[in-house]
Amino acid sequence: MKVVEFVTKNFKAVREVHFSPDSTVVTIAGDNGAGKSSILQALASALGGKTYQPDRQHEFTSTGVLG
Repeated sequence: MKVVEFVTKNFKAVREVHFSPDSTVVTIAGDNGAGKSSILQALASALGGKTYQPDRQHEFTSTGVLG
């Protein structure tokens, strides 16, 4: 399967994203809290798969810092 266009609006932390990948590798970059994981969750949901949900509690208990 190849994604030729991706559009999502008002999904979790993301107001709107629209991109058309033109290669086999796509990089999603941004500041903490910008919605990178939300974009991946929206894409996984659109493709009918399970969405990724980071284990934030484990992150906090292992490092003492959340975020």
